[in-house]
Amino acid sequence: MTDTHGKAELRPPEGTTASAHDGQSAGMGLVSFFVIGQFWIAHHGMFGHIRRIDYGLLSPNLIALLTLSFMPFPTVALGARGGHR
Repeated sequence: MTDTHGKAELRPPEGTTASAHDGQSAGMGLVSFFVIGQFWIAHHGMFGHIRRIDYGLLSPNLIALLTLSFMPFPTVALGARGGHR
């Protein structure tokens, strides 16, 4: 599980074995890691072209970072459900 603000705890869903959940959690963690990594790469690439920063730029940037910090929570929820509807 990728979480830059604290430790996210993953528990196996009721009725599943820990080994099945471990593989699923690892897969969901990798997906989360690569999605956040792509945002990070794009963010640094974009800011490499910026010469001056003002509040008009900082506000949308903080909203983007808020969105990224939220991303581990749906990853945990999807991993706990196991992709079942």
